[in-house]
Amino acid sequence: MVRHIVMWKMSDEAKANDFDGKVQLLREKFDDMIGKIDGLLEIELRKNYKPGNFDVSLLCTFDSREAEEAYQTNPIHVAVKQIIGQWAVERACVDYDV
Repeated sequence: MVRHIVMWKMSDEAKANDFDGKVQLLREKFDDMIGKIDGLLEIELRKNYKPGNFDVSLLCTFDSREAEEAYQTNPIHVAVKQIIGQWAVERACVDYDV
């Protein structure tokens, strides 16, 4: 199994205009991937409740490295990445074997 963790710092503009609504939209889109992307076992997007370097985090569990790699180019995921790309100013990621 593989864990894929991503954190985003969102722009001040994105946070100033219905940020909770944006987070909810992203959560729904990520949750909707379960059962539609092969090898994606778990997915969880959450908003950081403390001030810090990053505002939103994503935790995914895949059944293999190959499944995580395929996820990166899956059209469902690519569409969500485009939404996040409009709001994020910084991104950090780590992938590891479980």
